[in-house]
Parts: sequence; structure tokens; C-alpha cells
Amino acid sequence: MSYKRILAVLLSAALLLGSGLTGLSRKAYAEENAVIQNLKTNGRVNPIGIDELQPEFSWQMVSNAVGAAQKAYHLVVTDESGAVVWDSGEVESAASVGIVYEGEALKPATVYTWSVTVTDQKGDELTSEPATFETSLMDTTFASWDGAQWIGASELSLDAASKAVFHISADVQLAEGSNTASFIL
Repeated sequence: MSYKRILAVLLSAALLLGSGLTGLSRKAYAEENAVIQNLKTNGRVNPIGIDELQPEFSWQMVSNAVGAAQKAYHLVVTDESGAVVWDSGEVESAASVGIVYEGEALKPATVYTWSVTVTDQKGDELTSEPATFETSLMDTTFASWDGAQWIGASELSLDAASKAVFHISADVQLAEGSNTASFIL
């Protein structure tokens, strides 16, 4: 056999062996790297100041496997003490956007943690990392601000670095017969 022919046979063997290993590693990579990510509450990641009584949850199932799909989900929300305030139970649905909270009434100024477990087309379960959301005061009256303190300087500071200086001028024409005008800024 010639040198070129031996080299061609070795190259062909290497390519066949390599493609077989690559196929296996791709399959393992796709199965091992399916994840639930991009968890959002009301369209935001770990938001603060949620004032909705029934916030909406969303997530994404990411997988390199061909045909990967969500068949069901199970969402759990807990309060600061770890007590479950909503357990959706397993819901047979491919929906992963606009999942409305249906648990206990949310308390004001409270941090809640949630996670979702997704069942894929093969019956495998994938659980997300936990996400959080914090409720606002959830009260529009002044009573909700009881005990609040002003945060800021105790005296007025008039230095160029902290205050911008404005010069505003305007030409005003009064309507005939009028003797008053207002300028509102």
C-alpha cells in the first residue's frame, strides 16, 4: 500500500470514529443541559414593588434536544418563612407565559420565592433555580407610609455638582382685555 493510501484509510477511520463520538457527546450534552431559565414575575426578573394581587409568572425551557417540549408544569410560591402560599399542582399544559397567581392573598412589603418544575415530552422533570419577587406597600393611602422617614441631606445644598442651574425666559402675549397671566413650570 502506498503512503497516500494508508493516510487516506487512517483519516477515514479517524473521521468515522470522531463522528460517532461527537454524536454521542451531542446527545449527552442535549440531555444534560436542558434547563428552565429566564424566570419572570410580571415580565421582570426578581422584581421589587409588585403591587398586583395576582402577578403573572413566565419561564423558558431551553434544550439542545430536537423536539424538546414542555408537557406539564408545577409552580410553587413560598413566603419569607418558607411556608407555601400557592402550589399549582401539576398542570398538563405547554403554557409557560401568563401563568396567574392563584394562592393566598399576598402580604405587603414581603419577599416571595418561587420555582417551577417542568415535565418534558419524555416524562423527565426539570426544576428551575428559585426566583423572587417583593410586594409593594399595596396601599395607596397615606396610612401605608406610617413610620416612613425621609432619606436625604438634612440641609439644602446649593453647589454646582448637585444642582443644575436653569435660566428660563419666555415672551408672553396677553389676550386683549386680559390683565393676568400664569407661568407654570
